[in-house]
Amino acid sequence: MLRRVARESVLLLGGQRALLMQIAHPAVAAGVHAHSDFRAHPLTRLLATLDALLVITFGTPPEADAAIARIARVHDRVKGVLADPAALRGKAYSAHDPGLQLWVLATLIDTSALVFQRYVRPFRDGEWEAFYRDWRRFGERFGLPPGRLPPDASAFEGYMAGMLAGDALVVTPAAASIARSLLQVPVLPGGIPLNRAITTGLLPPSLRDRYELPWGPRQRLWFRATDGAVRALRPLAAAIPVGAPETYLTMRRVLRAQ
Repeated sequence: MLRRVARESVLLLGGQRALLMQIAHPAVAAGVHAHSDFRAHPLTRLLATLDALLVITFGTPPEADAAIARIARVHDRVKGVLADPAALRGKAYSAHDPGLQLWVLATLIDTSALVFQRYVRPFRDGEWEAFYRDWRRFGERFGLPPGRLPPDASAFEGYMAGMLAGDALVVTPAAASIARSLLQVPVLPGGIPLNRAITTGLLPPSLRDRYELPWGPRQRLWFRATDGAVRALRPLAAAIPVGAPETYLTMRRVLRAQ
């Protein structure tokens, strides 16, 4: 089921939502702030995440293993000490922390499920469970202990609800700075206002409030208009050949061989 969902080009619409959710965790925000050039090149991490998803999902076993090893090497150097919030100041963080890995994975699961159901179709009987099961296997390939992952889709929903309602997520100054850069990336045709509208509208309300993103009548109108346009135009995206991920990987192999 993950392969079916990953073929949908509209999943890119959720990339910024997932990233804003990820950096709402202070340790993730600190790692991104201190160990990446995200603010200078905010689109790079979005595309790198999409590339990794496609390679691991559709590539050959050696390609998938190489992608996982490459990500692990990057994570090796992502560690440090938190400065914000004050309650966590001085606490060490590491990209290899299973709790942080679980949260990052959870944002991808939640976002891809949301975007697919909103712009493609609702899950049919058993598909949500199958989709989550595929993501569990995906996470375990990255080294997440099976016991750290909620055992089924219902338990995952409980985990997400607890994270969003609890106090683990705090928008630190680092997260706010990254968010400002992120929301300037014109992923959608039409530029920044439309992209900001989609990302803001898709965010869980509790995080939208923590980021202090405007959400008045004007923003809601933009979101409804953009949301409707995406729904209307999605059949054009569906006209892309179903082999698009394989085509991307073929081109990727050619370019890397040069």
